[in-house]
Amino acid sequence: MREVGIATVAVAVLAATGLWLRQRARSQDAARAEVRMQLAMREDAAEVYRDQFAAVRAKAARLRADADGQTVEPGRTWARERAKRFEALLAKVDREAEARSFAQVRRTVAQLTAKGKVDEARVALASASAPEFPTPAEFERLRREVYEEPLTEFSRQNPALYREFREHEAEIAQRDEQALRAEIAGLGSSNVTPQLMLKVDLLAAVAAPDDPVVTEWSALASALDYFEEPDGETLARWRRAQQAQRRNDWGTATAEMQAILKAKVRTRQPFRATLGRTLLRQRPDQPDEAYPYLAEAAAAGDKAARAWVAKEDYSKGRAAQAERWLEAAVADGEFDGVPMLLDLYDKHGAAKDPSHKIGVLERVTDRPEAPAEAFLFLGRLYERVDPPGARPSRAFAQYQRAAAKGSGAGEAEVARCALRGKGTAQNSDLARDAACRAYGRGERAVSVPVLKELMEDMPERAAGAVQAMFDQESVSGGGGYMESRTVEGPGVIELKALLARYLDRIGQFGQAAKFYQASRDPAAAKRHAELTASHPCETCGGKGKVLESAPCPTCGGKGKQICSVCGGIGFSYVPGTPPCSACGGSGTMVQDRKTVSCSTCGGSGKGKGSVVKQDCPTCDHGQVRCVACEDGSIKVPKECPECHGKGAWKLSDR
Repeated sequence: MREVGIATVAVAVLAATGLWLRQRARSQDAARAEVRMQLAMREDAAEVYRDQFAAVRAKAARLRADADGQTVEPGRTWARERAKRFEALLAKVDREAEARSFAQVRRTVAQLTAKGKVDEARVALASASAPEFPTPAEFERLRREVYEEPLTEFSRQNPALYREFREHEAEIAQRDEQALRAEIAGLGSSNVTPQLMLKVDLLAAVAAPDDPVVTEWSALASALDYFEEPDGETLARWRRAQQAQRRNDWGTATAEMQAILKAKVRTRQPFRATLGRTLLRQRPDQPDEAYPYLAEAAAAGDKAARAWVAKEDYSKGRAAQAERWLEAAVADGEFDGVPMLLDLYDKHGAAKDPSHKIGVLERVTDRPEAPAEAFLFLGRLYERVDPPGARPSRAFAQYQRAAAKGSGAGEAEVARCALRGKGTAQNSDLARDAACRAYGRGERAVSVPVLKELMEDMPERAAGAVQAMFDQESVSGGGGYMESRTVEGPGVIELKALLARYLDRIGQFGQAAKFYQASRDPAAAKRHAELTASHPCETCGGKGKVLESAPCPTCGGKGKQICSVCGGIGFSYVPGTPPCSACGGSGTMVQDRKTVSCSTCGGSGKGKGSVVKQDCPTCDHGQVRCVACEDGSIKVPKECPECHGKGAWKLSDR
């Protein structure tokens, strides 16, 4: 019994032990599953962080690349500030250190769990937390504090930055624009400060031109520039005037501004200039009413008013006033009125106060696009004011610059100076070429005398260029490009006479006759008649044709043709017995000084065959004389080389 009890106890102990072991295994499996589940949850949170952080980091990199690519201000400065602020936001959500620590813990927990050390794995997992991206609400708060508000404050520094802000961050800028409107409305028009006006300028930079807030505050701001201590009535009239201007209602605007002018408030010069422009818009055909206001503005430095006043004085013939305004514009770097100024110098003389005008023209000619007339006037003034021998090349240099811009007068002055050696070394070739170019551009008063002098002194060097010049003129006239100003005067006729005499002297009679024709000199007319008189041609006898020998086309120049009877062989065959070829038909032969009978023909003298060869009776060795020519050549009529078919000749044709 005792043994049975011990066995029963042993079995019970074993069963209990097995049950305990199974329960323990189940609890360990559950603990491992719980650890793995917690680890997976934290890994999911870390994955969400990595995705959202990567998106923020990519945007930061994109903004930085955009900032580095900007080269124009203020876009460059604003883009750099935006990239800087977004990088600060990126730093606020950066949990990369926690992510690296969690990755190490994750590997440790996985290893401990695999070894069955669940408790150690649970402790290790509890010691580290997974990186988490801020919640949407928290991220939005960080975005406002770190990115939006600092960027908005930076963009409010000036209108240019604010325009960049509106262009690239439209949503944020729209909210800030609403805030600006609220701030401006809350301050009211009674407390005008620089800070308030800056806010108005910021709003004006992004709002529509007809925005009511902007227009009202613009009117108020301009009133401070246009009036001294304006009262309420003045401000109201000024607002109504500006509203009328925006509607293009110039009559109402003029009436309101004239009412202000009659009031006790003191107006500033910009107001009077605006009144003048408004009067012009209302009554453009009555500029005299606006002239005093715009003249005052011009005297105060208003460039647009000065340009209008100068043009008005110029058109009304007030040369002195127009010249003063235009010279002031040149002094301020405004060169649009230079053509009018040069015209005044040309019409009314630049000799009055030449030193002052030299200063004005030097400013004009400092620009590459200055007109040629400016260089021309400056050169002539230099010649007037410079004493003999004092920097004479200044004038010549200006003439060359005028000529380089296509001025015929400049070319004429270059020719004159080069011929006389004034301002440059004497150079007849330069004088000749410049004078020819000046003539081609219609400047003859100076160029023709220069060319006449050159033709008189050195015709051999000038004649070619002068002749080419006149030939070019003839080509242009024949092509329809002749100008009315190129009517020949006495100087041109004399120049052509000089050229004609030189060409006549060197034997170019045809060219000489062409230029003699333009001369009114009786001697030139007589010589022209001699050169163009007709004389009978001695070579052709007045027929215009001469006979010349040419190879006969029938016989090819040989004088003989192939016989048509024998076909060119020189003999023919007739029926009959030919003589013996050995004895020649005699029937006998001489042998050892003795006459013997021919052994070939048997003494008959007859040969073998039935035909006899005879010489052709009509030819000489197969050829007969050509009936179409004599000695292989024929006479062909051709144009006379002396008179060229006219039957007469002229010296001018030779």
